[in-house]
Amino acid sequence: MMSRTLAAGLSVLFVAHALHSPARAACYDPPGDMTHDGIVNIADVQCGIVAALASLSGQAEVACLGGPVIAADLDCDCLVVVTDVQLAITYALGAPVSGGIDQNANQCPDSCDSAGPCDCQPDGTACDDGDLCSADSSCLSGQCMATTAAPDGLVCNDSNACTYPDSCSGGICGGSPSPCGGGASLCDGGGGCTVCDPLLGLVNHLINGDAEAGAASMSGNEVVAIPGWTASSNLTVVPWNLGPGWMSLADSGPGDSSGLGYFSGGPDTAFSTATQNVDLSQFAPDIDAGTSTFALSGYLGGYEGQGDQVRVSAVFLDTAGETLGQSSIGPVTSADRWSLTGLLLRSACGPVPVGTRTAAVTLEATRFAGLYNDGYADNLRFALVPDVTKLCFTDLDCEYGVVDCTAGVCDANHQCQFVTLEGVCDDGLPCTIDSCDPVKGCQGKSTCDDSDPCTTDFCNALGQCEFKSQCEDGNPCTTGDTCSGGVCVGGAVVPCDDGNVCTFDGCDPAVGCVFAASGGPCDDGNACTVGDSCPTPEVTVVPASLMVGEASCASGATPIAPNCARQNYDNPENLAATSPFGAAYPAVTQATIASGAFDIHQPKFLNDGAYGNGSSWIGVGPNNWMKIDLGTKHKIDRVRLGRDRLGNFDDRDPGRIRILVALADAHYAQGNDDNDLWEYVQVFDSNDTPFSGQITFNETIEARFAAVEARVVKVRVEADGAAIDEIEIPPAMGGSCLAGAALDCDDADPCTADYCVGGMCFHETNASGLEDLDMDGSPACVDCNDSDPDVWPGAPELCDGKDNDCDGLATGEVDMDLDGYLACVDCDDDQPSRFPGAPEVCDGKDSDCDPATTATVTAVRWVNIHVPGGGWANSFWNFNDPISGTAKHKATLYATLPPGKVLDIEVRAHVTHAQGTGAMDLWLFAPDGTGVLLANNAIGAPGFVDTTWDDDATTPIGQLKSSFIGRFKPETPLSAVVGKNSGGSWAFEASDFTSCCGSGVYGTVHWWKLWVKLEVVAGETDQDGDGLLGCAGDCDDTRADVAPGLPELCDAVDNNCDGVLPTDELDVDAEGYATCAGDCNDGNITVYPDAPEICDALDNDCNGVYGAVGEHDLDGDGYFACLDDCNDENGSIHPGASEACDGIDNDCSGAVSDEELDPDGDGWMTCLDCGPTDPKAYPNATGFYDVPYAWYGGGLSWDYDCNGAFQKLWTEQGSPCGGFFGFCGFTPGWVNTPAPTCGVSASWYKDCPSALFCDQGTTEMRKQKCR
Repeated sequence: MMSRTLAAGLSVLFVAHALHSPARAACYDPPGDMTHDGIVNIADVQCGIVAALASLSGQAEVACLGGPVIAADLDCDCLVVVTDVQLAITYALGAPVSGGIDQNANQCPDSCDSAGPCDCQPDGTACDDGDLCSADSSCLSGQCMATTAAPDGLVCNDSNACTYPDSCSGGICGGSPSPCGGGASLCDGGGGCTVCDPLLGLVNHLINGDAEAGAASMSGNEVVAIPGWTASSNLTVVPWNLGPGWMSLADSGPGDSSGLGYFSGGPDTAFSTATQNVDLSQFAPDIDAGTSTFALSGYLGGYEGQGDQVRVSAVFLDTAGETLGQSSIGPVTSADRWSLTGLLLRSACGPVPVGTRTAAVTLEATRFAGLYNDGYADNLRFALVPDVTKLCFTDLDCEYGVVDCTAGVCDANHQCQFVTLEGVCDDGLPCTIDSCDPVKGCQGKSTCDDSDPCTTDFCNALGQCEFKSQCEDGNPCTTGDTCSGGVCVGGAVVPCDDGNVCTFDGCDPAVGCVFAASGGPCDDGNACTVGDSCPTPEVTVVPASLMVGEASCASGATPIAPNCARQNYDNPENLAATSPFGAAYPAVTQATIASGAFDIHQPKFLNDGAYGNGSSWIGVGPNNWMKIDLGTKHKIDRVRLGRDRLGNFDDRDPGRIRILVALADAHYAQGNDDNDLWEYVQVFDSNDTPFSGQITFNETIEARFAAVEARVVKVRVEADGAAIDEIEIPPAMGGSCLAGAALDCDDADPCTADYCVGGMCFHETNASGLEDLDMDGSPACVDCNDSDPDVWPGAPELCDGKDNDCDGLATGEVDMDLDGYLACVDCDDDQPSRFPGAPEVCDGKDSDCDPATTATVTAVRWVNIHVPGGGWANSFWNFNDPISGTAKHKATLYATLPPGKVLDIEVRAHVTHAQGTGAMDLWLFAPDGTGVLLANNAIGAPGFVDTTWDDDATTPIGQLKSSFIGRFKPETPLSAVVGKNSGGSWAFEASDFTSCCGSGVYGTVHWWKLWVKLEVVAGETDQDGDGLLGCAGDCDDTRADVAPGLPELCDAVDNNCDGVLPTDELDVDAEGYATCAGDCNDGNITVYPDAPEICDALDNDCNGVYGAVGEHDLDGDGYFACLDDCNDENGSIHPGASEACDGIDNDCSGAVSDEELDPDGDGWMTCLDCGPTDPKAYPNATGFYDVPYAWYGGGLSWDYDCNGAFQKLWTEQGSPCGGFFGFCGFTPGWVNTPAPTCGVSASWYKDCPSALFCDQGTTEMRKQKCR
């Protein structure tokens, strides 16, 4: 087929290439690339301009084009002008070509899409019309016309795959209709095919593969019948363009060949199928010759982003329905479709397996989301590619199928027909009928028949009939059957004797000899045994023994029971093996199998002898069966079934198992399950065993039953999807008589040898048995070891590993743990790690058998001891213990530490005493009495406030200081107690030298603290009962709340034994509370839970609020009322605030500033008064004065109203007295001068009395006033 189809494609490709004539540009790739460099840029525009200019000048060729000027005709109008240059610019800019000349928007002018070889060419120009059947062609009116036909018979291609072969005739290419894979009836007289695909030449053997036959669901939710297919679970057909939510012809798919409908998975179903069986019998010769090829294709897809999908498979079956192979296409996932609705083409092809007669094609639609199964498919095809080598053109092409009585003839459809040759099959024998078999050749059938079923009739070489007696009554329990009256009559009874006294031997007409275990008494032939018995018969299932079928591994492999990985099971006794070693009859296996089962799950793997290789038999339920023909009769009593002896593949449940046997199986070849049961006898049913019901196993089991003779063994497995990896059938085990107890010949005399012969007891005395070689007083016949004087009957047992007293026991004298020590000295003879002298290990046990020694471990731990002085409210430890005869009072406080070696130590304390009462001494005393003087003759108050003594401190404690705060070196070094045992009571002593010997209170020890680094030795004890031994990491075996991994508690203890004490557990200010205990300020001794609130701007009791009276800041100025904020309602008033000129004590100093006083009593403060010492000068004063006042800034001033300027009281100019006859008048004011300055005197017109001549006016000296 490839020779025609591909040849057509290559021919078209060649012609298409020839159309690219340099005489015309047509459309370049890319469009506008006239310089042929693969890109379109300014160089192509420049080339177009050069070509247009050359065209105007009549120049024929242009170098940049590499050919004629017409190659620059980009718009295909046979002219090279400015429009071509404009088009070149469009291409160079990457702009789209105008729709007026490019309606299909392919960037090529429409006139160029149909360019031909004669476009723009003068008539008579030679051309190529692409027709192989024309020899010469030339241009005429723009068309390439044939002028001379090619010779008839020249091979050509008419582009119709339904004709073959094609040749030229009269200048026209054509051919005869091809057989289309099914005979001439498929083609019409016009060369077109009714079934054949004109493009591919393949017949689609699927009926209604395009879903066009029958009705479609017009809503998509009805389930319609689909002609040609057997559908299940709602698979249906939906029309294209049904509406929103369905596929339309605009979606990807078959396009114009979509037809009207397509397959859909259907409503309310997660999995739906459609199947049809394609009969391939007519193609058997090609298939069996191995020359037939199949092609499976179809458009598959789904809806948008849903994962619903379709898979199509073809399973190739033989005449018995056995699977020979399979192929599939799909699925197309949503990712393949880019989450778009539509279909994509998928295909597969390959050789059709030899022996195939049916192809079962199945469409499977699977839903992954939603309620509707949106797996879609259309245009499904299953075709056989014809073998073009079988096409004939002469009779000689048909020789391949000729036999001795046929001749091959090539018919008009180029198909070989084989005709029978008359007379060639006559063998000359009168007692045969001769015929010609088109496959086997000449055949002769005997005509001899005496109508006697007891004879075998045949025609001999002389042409005479012969009748030989042959009779079988069908009963395996008879032999020597004879014919009587045309009926076979059974002969003598078959003797069923297996020579085994422990079986009941009998014959079953269905199966022949049967040997059942009797289980009764028997005689093993030995008179010196009594109570001999036969094995008890059993029908049971047991795990296969590790020794059953011992592995035979490849060279170099390490044998493992029961088999070697991926090695064959080479058991010579396996009667069921395909090729048993040394067996004359290889076993044959037949079984049910699921349709479409994988190649690795075929019946042949039941007895291929390979375990753990992934190949096994998987049946189809619920009633699966397998048959094993052993080739000849065998006596069997067991069948082994292996799921997987390696345990690699245990994914199936074999279910109930029944085993049946037969001597023959007439229906074996047909594989019939039920109709052959009349030939079988059931010998085993798992429901009758202690393992009744379902049996699940990961290894080989062995089904046991009474021994029976059988040739065919049938195993029925009642479970869906049953799987068996291997079956084994060994020969029956011997059923010999089992020996009973030995006859008792013991005469109770240790010096005689007692034995049985022929059922009689004998007692012989051996003289050597009376000797006493070890001189222990016991003869050898009673001495269990006559070479050892420590061994004799009644001797005391010693711990020497010997049976000293000859009682058969050496109590305690065994070494059960093989550690070299007997139990009588080994404290634990079950543990090889425990024996005298063994190294002690940390396990809580006496490893060395010496209770005095235990395993120990040395660990370092910190101990933090805090000793309070007493209740904070009203009592302390006071120096009220006078020391007799001295002027001293003291206080002593104690702390107890666990045992350990002191590695480092610090002391911390808070001690105060009344100043002037004397000097203090502070001491630390270890449990052994070693004392360290911390401070000596220290005077002053408050004394030692949170003082730490440490040898590593840099500051010596000194003397005669008023107080000590910080870290100091002690008077004598603390190293004096380093290395000592810490266990016991430590004392802190404070004493006060006083001037009198009274009993007054002279000092107070508020608290003291020890911070000790210890080296602790822990042993194999669990003193605190926390389940962890001290040597196993319990850093404090006296406390159950201390062990590795425990949570840290707020107790100043390293609870988890990590060597680190969390900082929040330290009581830094030593007032008795750590941060973890709620101390919200561990650096201040006045702050801790429930502490009394004091006015210190601190949350003393850690309750989240300030509690002292007045401990608030209402005005938000950062100062509390109880801490000298004299006005907590005014933010500008607080200690340290700047004084304002407001008459208020802004800085809370208890008085206002001098600037806010009123020394002249005029009601104005100095800071506002311009004359603070003159009561007449103040802001807005109204008085005028003729003397200045003392200004607050220094000097004198007339600005009495403090407005920054002064004002004169009198400013008006006066006029003298004047008038006549008593009508006098004047203007009060200054006489002839401007108003004088402040405090200066000048004349002032005072009055003008009435007078005749108005000459009585007076003046006065007036001093100017200002303010």
